[in-house]
Amino acid sequence: MATPGQTTEMTARGRAVAGLAALALLGSWLSGDPSVRLAAALLSAPLLVDFACQQRSLGSMRIHVGPRRTIVGAAFRESLRVENVGSTPLREIVLVERRTRSSPTLLTHAAAGTAVQTSMSCHSPERSHLLERVFNLASDWPLGFFRTHATAVVHTALVTEPRRVPQHTLPQPNVDDHRTESREHPQRPGDEFHALREHHEGEDGRGVHARRSAALGQLVRTVQRGRAPSVTGIVLDLRRPPGRPLNQGRLRLEWSLGVAATLVEVFRDRECRIRVWVLGTRTVRTTIIDAASKLDWLTFLAEATTGPHRELELGALDGIDELEDCYWLPAGGYRAPEDRELRRGPLHVLDGGQS
Repeated sequence: MATPGQTTEMTARGRAVAGLAALALLGSWLSGDPSVRLAAALLSAPLLVDFACQQRSLGSMRIHVGPRRTIVGAAFRESLRVENVGSTPLREIVLVERRTRSSPTLLTHAAAGTAVQTSMSCHSPERSHLLERVFNLASDWPLGFFRTHATAVVHTALVTEPRRVPQHTLPQPNVDDHRTESREHPQRPGDEFHALREHHEGEDGRGVHARRSAALGQLVRTVQRGRAPSVTGIVLDLRRPPGRPLNQGRLRLEWSLGVAATLVEVFRDRECRIRVWVLGTRTVRTTIIDAASKLDWLTFLAEATTGPHRELELGALDGIDELEDCYWLPAGGYRAPEDRELRRGPLHVLDGGQS
């Protein structure tokens, strides 16, 4: 709902007319000429009329918008329901959300007690997880000499995920093209067609077999095997190097978080389980196995920031040597060799190279 703190200011057009009116009033006082007094009255009257007719109930506007997930820099169109809960109609309201760099949207009329559907083009320029969205409303109706401002705060989530990194720039997972499937080596998701099965709710729609789904009248998806590891790992190291300030290395951090998001999407599309180690102020372990845990991980990446350097506790990286592939992301810029010696097995160190 719009905040009660509504403000009114004079526009550039209003200041110009007010200046002319002031000069005319001064001239009429000095000269006493009736024509000059008439000119002063003609210049002052529109200012008084515009000020008297200002829409002082702009703070009664309510905005309704649902939760939104987006990616840094990605354009999206937001649907809004704007409700006038006041007792007077409102006209020519300009609506904008500066946080998402939205294009201004004009509401020509909002009758008292009614709601208007509208939309605006937006894009979120920075990675973040907001619990409320702030919209600015402005109107200079009727004559444009004064402008009224109000702010509407909507308690809804806006998650801006990291910008994705092109997959061709990432190393490919270890693949054994000659592996034979047996009881000791169960079938694994990958690039080779294996079978069709029913599509379950929450799974990625890109795996749906379009023609077979149309023929059966229900969604079925393709099962592939034999090309990718069944379990992979990601180590997201958010620690800054010793003695380095926390407010540096922004480019490296954003690149690394984008890689972390890209890897999860790639391997979840292949139905792999993903074990994650986050090395920050403490070590956090989690496993990404379904759509819900994937969304939780992407939300964490939207909030992630670097932390001060600390030594890893004993056993912090236990289990990495069991993985077929693991990706180490020094997002904070710390790449101490003694930490990497705690692990064994295949490891890809992905570093954007920015300081």
